[in-house]
Amino acid sequence: MIQGTQDIAHLHPNKSGLYRVHADNLITFGSLHPAVADAFGLTSKTILFFEIDHSLLMNRFAVSGYTFHEIPKYPGIRRELNFVIDERVPVSQVMTEIASVHTLLSDFQVVDIFRDATKVGTNKKSVTFSFLIQDPTRTITDEEALVIQQAIIGELEGKGRVLRK
Repeated sequence: MIQGTQDIAHLHPNKSGLYRVHADNLITFGSLHPAVADAFGLTSKTILFFEIDHSLLMNRFAVSGYTFHEIPKYPGIRRELNFVIDERVPVSQVMTEIASVHTLLSDFQVVDIFRDATKVGTNKKSVTFSFLIQDPTRTITDEEALVIQQAIIGELEGKGRVLRK
């Protein structure tokens, strides 16, 4: 809830506000009160103030369970694979199947979904998946990436997903 800041002496009462969550002030913002600017000998009367209660923000709104990792020093190899799957199969399920193939896989994206009964079949969809193959300790070679890519194809074809050629 946003409300005025008549009770904050250093802010202009008509040009400021608070963003409150329940009874807690999460964000305070506005123009510095002209009398405060004069008291400190500030020549500009337009000084903006913005303050966030970081601890309140983190304690109330941060989603726990995230694990942060160091940014990798070594480049990864991005690959795309296109599979024809049954229309009823959720795309997220196939993405999970891809992710389970190898620990060096990350950054999964759906690039495209194509439906055409004459080209991919009735009740089928063609989905292009993009993913990154990256080792945080060394550079991946094209040959290693190809082995992982073939493992993905084998795993998914074993579950009835057909690589679109």
